Amino acid sequence: MSKNSKVFLSLLTVFILTSVMIIGKSSFGKVERTISIPKDKADPDPAQENKTIKIGLLLPASPEKDLLSRSAMQGAELAVEMANANGGFKGAQYEIVIRTADGLWGAGSRASVDFVHDDNVLAIVTAVDGRNAHLAEQVASKSQVVQIATRATEETLSQAYVPWFFRIVPNDRQQAQALIDEIYVKQKLSNVHLLYEPGYDFENGAKTFRKILKKRGFKINGHSTFPSSQKEIGNTINGNTEALVVFGSYQNAHPLLDILRDQNSSLKVFGSLNMTNDGMIGANYSHGCEGGIFVSSSFCFTTAGQIFKDKYLEKYGSKPNPSASYAYDGVNLLIEAVRKYGPDRAGISDGLRGIEFKNAATGPIRFDKNGNRTTPVFMIQLIKGHPVILNH
Repeated sequence: MSKNSKVFLSLLTVFILTSVMIIGKSSFGKVERTISIPKDKADPDPAQENKTIKIGLLLPASPEKDLLSRSAMQGAELAVEMANANGGFKGAQYEIVIRTADGLWGAGSRASVDFVHDDNVLAIVTAVDGRNAHLAEQVASKSQVVQIATRATEETLSQAYVPWFFRIVPNDRQQAQALIDEIYVKQKLSNVHLLYEPGYDFENGAKTFRKILKKRGFKINGHSTFPSSQKEIGNTINGNTEALVVFGSYQNAHPLLDILRDQNSSLKVFGSLNMTNDGMIGANYSHGCEGGIFVSSSFCFTTAGQIFKDKYLEKYGSKPNPSASYAYDGVNLLIEAVRKYGPDRAGISDGLRGIEFKNAATGPIRFDKNGNRTTPVFMIQLIKGHPVILNH
């Protein structure tokens, strides 16, 4: 790395961390982006490298320790392996470069800077939460390197209109609209309790749900965080509660849902994408989720998704979860962009804004002007332990 690039790296990291620490936050810790950093012009362009095309993969933690990180890594590596088996791009092979946001707060921004200046990646695929995705987006906006978010759902990520930011998961607003349509419009339920797990993504999802619910003239009868004791669990809902809307991880939610459904067998359960991302699909999910309706990935029901499932099972010996499917699609989307526009950062950024990728495992991918995926939110219902397409 040149001396100028090293100076830029240090300044970029310091400015990002300082600016994010001093900005205002909402009641759930929303991050606002307000920095201005000069762009470094000394970095090489990946188009100059004809032997290897590098794609950065930002994970929340070590894949050895974290299920979502491991799933995303495996999905991304499978996409690259399949592309290289088909010849790569004009003889150039694809390579996944992995860094994590693990460690001290702000590690995600440092990792993103390293992707650009040390690794010289063509683009970055992120499988991190909203807080770390905000930091990575700062780097994307200043380095003009494409970032594809495959996990973060917080709606403000796309509200700044960073031309290099794209998201292939439905954002919190899109999920809230779909859940409200199902609960209040189609099923005409009224006694609804909102239950959310403490944490940045879960709290922001719950906040967005309540905001849109109010705008549409509906209401909830109560809301609470995940209870921490048997007594709190018993006080979460009453006998008149018709439905629960859950924003949380399946691993932490399902023990609570088992107890609540035992107390009230007629209780209906609805959940955001996070409820299926960490293992519900392809796992032995519990009776508390039986009959539940959840936002999910559609990879179980597409032709490309079936190929992905078979290849994943063959390579890793287990069924994939939605987290793996989105990382797989994020990398394949970049590979498709390279095929159409070449390994050029600017060309890929421009091309993605108008792309329609029909062969994604999670269904067709196209974007609006802010980089949000425009295909309808996909929802499933669990029937006798199996995901079924929700269809009315």
